[in-house]
Amino acid sequence: MFDRTAPAGSRVRRWLLLASCTLLSACASFPQPGELRATAAPYPGDGQVLHSLKPATRRAWFEPHALPERVANFSLAAFTTEEHLSHGLKPAWRSLAKHDKHNDGQVLAGDAIIPGSTLLGYVNADHWDVAISLERQMPQFSRRDSARTLPRSELLLAALLYVSESPPVHDGP
Repeated sequence: MFDRTAPAGSRVRRWLLLASCTLLSACASFPQPGELRATAAPYPGDGQVLHSLKPATRRAWFEPHALPERVANFSLAAFTTEEHLSHGLKPAWRSLAKHDKHNDGQVLAGDAIIPGSTLLGYVNADHWDVAISLERQMPQFSRRDSARTLPRSELLLAALLYVSESPPVHDGP
């Protein structure tokens, strides 16, 4: 994914966004249950996590910080049904589903796509399932109605192979 012969500031040649919010995160603009409101303490950070995901905040940041044209962008989004959700994500999934049923319990599928990117596909999984080995790292949240498991390693390997073998974007003619 890096061009090792290029100067340090220009080595990145490809981005892959996996089930994560992009520039326009409409989900952060929805009314949030009390426990999801950002507060300064006792949680780490500046308490601005939800504010930073709002479309207006992201647009304001990205206007002077455009994505470099020399970088190829790839997106892999996720959404699932309530049956396949980790029980810990059900309240958030239901809240998001009022606006769009195509969500992974944390992110709307459309918000997980970099504008102008190559869409690799949609994973039928919840947000946590794509990101981590939930059963191993957070077993208290891993229970779900469906017994199926996501072949996460194979998914990531396939995505990385596709991205790494894709032709790079050229800086000029």
